[in-house]
Amino acid sequence: MASNTPEAIYFGTKLSKALGGNVSGVCATASEMIVGAPGDLAAVGYGLGALREGGCEVSLDGAASQVTATLKAGWKAEDGLFESKWLVLMADSALGGGKVLENMDAAMKNLNKHRSEDGFVRASLEEKMGGSTDGTFLLLEAVAATKVTSKGIKKTLDKATQLLPGAGEGVEGGADPGADATLLPVLVKALAALGEEGLSMTSEQGGLIAKQLLKMKGTGSAKGAYKVLTALQTLVGSFADAAPVAVVLSMPVIKVGDGLKVDVRTLLGKPAEGTYGNVEVEKVGVGAAQEVESMAGQVLKTSGRSGTFEGTTAGLEMGLYDVVLKVGEKLEGVKRSLVVQGEAKLTNVEVGVSPTRAHSDGRIYPAPLRAGEVKASSVEGEYISASFTVESTMAPQQAFLKLTHLDTGSEAIYAAKRGGGTADAWAFIAVVSLVDDVEFVFGHRSGEYQLSLLVGDVSLEMPSEQDLGTMSLAFPPKPKAHYALYRKPLQWDSDTALAPLPEIYHQFRRPEKRPNPVLPAAFTTLIALALAMFLIYLPRVGANLDGLPSAGAALVWNVAWVGCLCAVILLFTAYWVHLKGMTTLKLLLPLGLTTVLVGHRAFVSKNLAFSSATPGN
Repeated sequence: MASNTPEAIYFGTKLSKALGGNVSGVCATASEMIVGAPGDLAAVGYGLGALREGGCEVSLDGAASQVTATLKAGWKAEDGLFESKWLVLMADSALGGGKVLENMDAAMKNLNKHRSEDGFVRASLEEKMGGSTDGTFLLLEAVAATKVTSKGIKKTLDKATQLLPGAGEGVEGGADPGADATLLPVLVKALAALGEEGLSMTSEQGGLIAKQLLKMKGTGSAKGAYKVLTALQTLVGSFADAAPVAVVLSMPVIKVGDGLKVDVRTLLGKPAEGTYGNVEVEKVGVGAAQEVESMAGQVLKTSGRSGTFEGTTAGLEMGLYDVVLKVGEKLEGVKRSLVVQGEAKLTNVEVGVSPTRAHSDGRIYPAPLRAGEVKASSVEGEYISASFTVESTMAPQQAFLKLTHLDTGSEAIYAAKRGGGTADAWAFIAVVSLVDDVEFVFGHRSGEYQLSLLVGDVSLEMPSEQDLGTMSLAFPPKPKAHYALYRKPLQWDSDTALAPLPEIYHQFRRPEKRPNPVLPAAFTTLIALALAMFLIYLPRVGANLDGLPSAGAALVWNVAWVGCLCAVILLFTAYWVHLKGMTTLKLLLPLGLTTVLVGHRAFVSKNLAFSSATPGN
């Protein structure tokens, strides 16, 4: 839904007000919306509602009469829709009452007719079944605003109470089909406005209501967010004992010897207030197997801040723990992670240069190294190793040896493996193979390298980094690269070479023997002369057309036959000029058959015509 629609402005104002924000800015926005569209019922109704929520003075300038006419036209007692009636009723209430609806009691009773027997509200009175709890929410808002009471209104309140989660009887898990937890705030307001007895709620029902609210969809709109927020506020504020609470560790990361602090908070993140009981440590485990017995059963004491409890961490050394808490009768088995941090110290640090991977097989130098003292070479197949001990109550999970080239700043990092130790001293060793890593790790970069140790863990307050000094490493020069003639294959993967490819020889087919060009030229010349003489002689002799029939079908067939002969001549002429042989044959086949058939028909019709014209026949 767009944020500037009348409904969004109205519920956005209510949402800001529920959050404790300043809503005075809505006065100008709502007034402009009403004056800009005095004939729009939604703009007028929601606009007046926003003015009332913002505590604004209603000033309609010259649009007051048109606004009143719009509201009166929107109220159709029997034929009108529920939303239109609700807008008129709430707008009239914002104007002080009696401006549009003369009898508020009768108007409210008419609006209440839309409520069906199951508590849902129908969009129109013509509907016999159906409806929605969204309409029930608006109806309860109208009840709280008008404070009209009647037998039907009280029944509406009873039906709305049954629509809360956990209110139905005989429903598995207490979750009623169609239940809506967002009805809670307007139901509480309506009951208070009519002076009715307030709601009573068990912790089971409070849990069901909270569960539905926290999973509610549609909170992206101002209306949906307002309904969920006010429902949570009402649940936490008016039913603190029934509302669920959340348990968090105030400081999930502490130092060895620090106390344990636990916060009991509401669903809105504020300190919980209510008779939820004491906070007790059920057990503290290291992983999934070992438990710390000294912490089990400890009851935490309240501090000066409401909802905060404190206790000791006796018996907890460095490490990651699972703290299982119990809050009175509300919560049991709530698991929270606690990290206890301490310090670590690096001792017995040695650097070795050896022909094998064994640290003790070569030369050993205590750290820090003196400049120019330690040298190693990959040409001689030497290994570098660093041996050290971490003094800590818990073995660190991360230990590395870092080599940094002083000229280029490039780094090479190797993980150190744990090689035994006691409960308070853990031995590590890292081994570097200069031969194996000369190209891909060190890139044949000889020179001075800075050595350092890195030790870290979640249980350490700060990661440790100790400088071991510098040493000289020698690598063979980088071999000269020989690139392929073609960087990418021409067609196949094998189409690469370090030298020019061999020349390819191919013998093409010899051309066929043809006659001497003089002979076809002479023949063509003779044909052209004969054709020219025929065309010159033809006008002198004239055409003898006596053989053609004079009329009838015989004339048509003979003319068609002559046309076919001309077409054959033209086809051969086109072949001689530019057509290909295959194309000419494809055209000649149907044209030749047509010429034969038409010619046969022409001769038959000509004989019949001459026979009928000869005397005695």
